[in-house]
Amino acid sequence: MESTQLVILAGLAIGLIYGAVGLLSGFCLMSSMRGFLAKGDSRLVRTYALAIAVAIFASQFLAGNGMVDLGKSIYLQQTFSAPVLFLGGVLFGYGMVLSNGCGSRALVLLGCGNLRSFVVVIVLAIAAQMTLKGLIAPARIALVQASQTTVNANSLPSLLATLGPGATNLLTGVADANMDRAPLVAITGQVSTERFHKESHQYLDLISLYRPVVKWNAQLLRPQVMPEAVRKAFKVAQTEKPGATHLDLPEDVADAPLLQASNQEVTNRDFFA
Repeated sequence: MESTQLVILAGLAIGLIYGAVGLLSGFCLMSSMRGFLAKGDSRLVRTYALAIAVAIFASQFLAGNGMVDLGKSIYLQQTFSAPVLFLGGVLFGYGMVLSNGCGSRALVLLGCGNLRSFVVVIVLAIAAQMTLKGLIAPARIALVQASQTTVNANSLPSLLATLGPGATNLLTGVADANMDRAPLVAITGQVSTERFHKESHQYLDLISLYRPVVKWNAQLLRPQVMPEAVRKAFKVAQTEKPGATHLDLPEDVADAPLLQASNQEVTNRDFFA
């Protein structure tokens, strides 16, 4: 079977499964938010959150195993515009309220013979075509070009860098995120602690290399401090002003068993920062 046929059949199978699940469960962001805000029923909200988590895990798993290239997706590009994304989200939300459902829900209802959903799908298709290649496209392109930013890493596997040159390739993206005040945690691999000398293969002083372009970085020297160090890295990255943080993890520390998670504050005795 050719790859094109496989993609078509896989898309058909996924669409049929999603349609059946959406029809039986009433799966819709609009319905879930309305139920949560009006009635305090969070079941559909939790269902939506679970679906997002599964989608993120599955896509990152496939990318990490080299089965897909997320960089080729039109939904995940290295160059993007935050204002355009925000504006698009606002317009989508407003349209979802007016039509009483999102495009996916409209397709599910259309399969049941709902004529209102037919009108929603047609209008959505026309608006999408106008935005991508039609009347609205020049304004969209001009706004994107005026406010776009670029990142060098657009998936979780690309942020978990390898030793030596892999970590240096990540540096530009980390610096860009830090200057743009975008919260980011970069994790680099490192040779084992017994090989910390200049003559060792693939060894680089990544702490000194990353320090000028991040808010905080550390090299973990004991496995017991990993939980607290990771929590601190995420906390520092998200606090004002947001930016990038960096953790350097030697091979022997990563392979060591984590016997007991330490909740005490991380100190300089536990890592080199």
